[in-house]
Amino acid sequence: NPHGARVGVIFNWSTRWYAGKKDFANNLAEDFELRRMLKQKYYQTGISHIDIERSANRVTINIYTAKPGMIIGRGGAGIEALKRDIDTFLGRPANINIMEIKVPETNAQLVAESIAQQLEKRISFRRAMKQSMQRAKSTRFWAAPPISTSWRSNLPRPTRSSWPRTSPSSWKSVSRSAAR
Repeated sequence: NPHGARVGVIFNWSTRWYAGKKDFANNLAEDFELRRMLKQKYYQTGISHIDIERSANRVTINIYTAKPGMIIGRGGAGIEALKRDIDTFLGRPANINIMEIKVPETNAQLVAESIAQQLEKRISFRRAMKQSMQRAKSTRFWAAPPISTSWRSNLPRPTRSSWPRTSPSSWKSVSRSAAR
């Protein structure tokens, strides 16, 4: 698991709390259900990841999203409704922080979800990948994102894979420097 190998080195834990043997399983299941509920309810807002911190009687939830206005709503009505839903789900008060992702084109999770949404709308996979690649290149943060798709049609065939055929010069320079 690429994320598991990097926890503590590059990434921080996505859930921060301590529980004894008695409460551990309940807290873990609660976190999983909470993430699933938020991701399903606010899928269109571009949620990248959700961090959960627990203390003795308080829960803090940090939601990293590309479109925070869709969650907050007009005059904060959406965030108040979300807070009520989460308080009833958890059974205790919760703090909710909505964090904006400034450049969503550089977030791998959001790029993948964008391509998936385009494929669900029956857009050509090559076009979806190339458009995502161009949007990512237009930012000054990503020189050339590696994007590929894999799928299986309904027929009994092996899985097919595809990636854009453009070979960016930055990949060549990286491979040359790694060979030395």
